[in-house]
Amino acid sequence: MISRREKLQLFNKLRGAGHAEADLALLEDVNPRHPKLTRFARDPKRYADEILYALLDECDEGDIVDHRIYFEKLNENINDNINNTSAEGEQGPKDGSSDTSAEGEQGHADDSGDTSAEEGQIPDDGSSNTSTEEETPEGENQQEPEQPDTADPGEDSKKK
Repeated sequence: MISRREKLQLFNKLRGAGHAEADLALLEDVNPRHPKLTRFARDPKRYADEILYALLDECDEGDIVDHRIYFEKLNENINDNINNTSAEGEQGPKDGSSDTSAEGEQGHADDSGDTSAEEGQIPDDGSSNTSTEEETPEGENQQEPEQPDTADPGEDSKKK
């Protein structure tokens, strides 16, 4: 166990928010039942000082520095693998075609929220255009005349 004075000196020497995740990982390894681990895990950079201070009770300076170096190299390897994978995935198809998903999205952006002028206008015959009517290529509305349901009275008797 180191004295409080030595602990503060090491704390000031090793202090830095950039090492918070590495320090948290080491603290989880050396003391998985630490009472503040869940709080520290929520936002390691915010609690970087507290993590390091708690870690100094468990490890010495050499262990902390070694783990930080190991953690940094591990993350570099992971990032390199991710970058290599994404670079391979970003290459276009070999047939020369391109991804048109962005172009298709742009086409929809032009007509977003902009209704056609014909929908808001009242037809020349004075009727309102509230039903879902199909338009002919000329832009004229075609309405099917509503016919009452008139069945032949004899049809019902024939079915029985």
